[in-house]
Amino acid sequence: MELISNQLERQYRQTLFDQTKQRAGNTSEELAKSLGEQVVKLTAKILEQRDELKITVNGV
Repeated sequence: MELISNQLERQYRQTLFDQTKQRAGNTSEELAKSLGEQVVKLTAKILEQRDELKITVNGV
């Protein structure tokens, strides 16, 4: 009986570990995607402002 109890406990712990690991992985992927999108947006803004600055400097 104790052997079965130990096996069930091990299975339970492994399942919890796997679920936690998967949630963490999903969160990491979502975070990476979000950060990637933010980098693209900020890069576009920087390039736009750089172009505006060139026009202002060259126009003067």
